[in-house]
Amino acid sequence: MSRKAVFDTCNRKNRDIEIHLSGLTGEKQITRGKNYTYSEFSKILNMPMPNDILLLKLTGAPHSVILVKNKFLKEGFGIFDPNGYTVRIETTNELETDFDFMLLANKGDSRDIDTYTEQIFDSVSPMRPLNRGNDTVNPGYCGIFGIIFMTYFRHTKTIKNWHVPWSSFINKIWEPFYRDTKSDSPALLLASDVQLIISRNSNMKNAELQILEKIREYFIKHGIKFPSGSLKRPRSEFGKKKYNNRSYTVHIGPRGGRYINVKGTKKYI
Repeated sequence: MSRKAVFDTCNRKNRDIEIHLSGLTGEKQITRGKNYTYSEFSKILNMPMPNDILLLKLTGAPHSVILVKNKFLKEGFGIFDPNGYTVRIETTNELETDFDFMLLANKGDSRDIDTYTEQIFDSVSPMRPLNRGNDTVNPGYCGIFGIIFMTYFRHTKTIKNWHVPWSSFINKIWEPFYRDTKSDSPALLLASDVQLIISRNSNMKNAELQILEKIREYFIKHGIKFPSGSLKRPRSEFGKKKYNNRSYTVHIGPRGGRYINVKGTKKYI
């Protein structure tokens, strides 16, 4: 199947895993082009976030970014935008910052709106767009990149400086193999692999663990060390399963497979 065909079959599943990862069924609407005061954005930061994640849906053209709260980020929060936060000026070939909305620092903070906004986005967003290319290579992977980020965040957020290797990673994989909208990139290959994982799973926890393994695989492939200690999985249980007329607890294996313990022996089911 083409990437578009796989993507088109996963509208519901993509939303299901977003809900699973964020712990929320809704999104917060953000006004495109608005300069948010410190007080205004603080109210958003104080909204309930069970997993320290909140999807922000921009008004106008469909697009969402992801807000995360974390003690290891300098400002205590960051915003992930798969479209990047810079554009290249054709006449000068230089990069210029470009934000869908901006944030004002608190009173008494000497940073201007451009500097403060850039620092918030730069902590977890790529400079250049991961989400690029025509429909052949990118049928609509904006949300998939968000799923990739949320998965990584959930499993590394307790590790000091987790965002440093993430930043190195996304600023390395964005670049297309050649300068053409039809060109693939490492980022698009990862998104395609993740979409396939989602399409093949009905259990969102299984999908999450398989996506995590895929992200780790791409880190290694591109020479970036994955944060240590992040792959210790909690023991997960999915109720009881009958085997030889006896009830057993179902566990999740390292690749997302389900197994039970029978007299000390793992049996995958």
